[in-house]
Amino acid sequence: MLRFDYRGFGDSGGPYLGFEHIDDDIRAAVDVLNGELPGLEEIVLWGECNAASAILMYAWRDQRVKRLVLQNPWVRSEETQARTYIRHYYWYRLRQRSFWRKLLHFEFNPVESLQSLFGLLRKSRAGTGYDEQSVEKPDIDPDLPYQVRMREGLGRFDGEILLFMSGRSLIGRELDEAVAGSERWKEVVSGSRIERVEMKEADHTFSRSTERRYLIERALSWLAGGETGSRGSGDE
Repeated sequence: MLRFDYRGFGDSGGPYLGFEHIDDDIRAAVDVLNGELPGLEEIVLWGECNAASAILMYAWRDQRVKRLVLQNPWVRSEETQARTYIRHYYWYRLRQRSFWRKLLHFEFNPVESLQSLFGLLRKSRAGTGYDEQSVEKPDIDPDLPYQVRMREGLGRFDGEILLFMSGRSLIGRELDEAVAGSERWKEVVSGSRIERVEMKEADHTFSRSTERRYLIERALSWLAGGETGSRGSGDE
């Protein structure tokens, strides 16, 4: 196993290019791993959040990469963010006692809250601003929005994928909103090659030890070709 940070991030030096432009970094890491272990039969890329998004933009181009492990991929747009906050955050707040306590004690400004809500409603109906159709070319234009490039990269990657999703991650819920609002997204995520593990009580980084241990054990079992259990909640 090789863990690495791309340029300008974490333990790596150099200019920070952002997750949208790290194909060369991933390829360099794969080259080094192959050089150190020339007998490798397959490469598995594992990433969380925007690293998972970068992997989806890269993996289909490299035939050495056979499988992917992804955690809460990042697909942020104004529309998906707005839909997520309306459907998940605001509903969650309405069920909290602290919200009603603040309301009864006039500890927050309802006018500002309503203005924020109406603003989110407008954004949720604005549309993503990128093409719904597949990119029918041998390559994917690097100038396309990253959401299109990761979506089309997912569609072109023919290996198996293990997808971990956190029930308490708004970023994870944004991916669900993107899929729900796009026929093309629905098309590329369909089929048995993607196994989704829903961990309802996990936060975005799976920070609790029990959930992180479950995630690692589940992934190792999947990588070893063992039974991964029933699909759905990882909180059993």
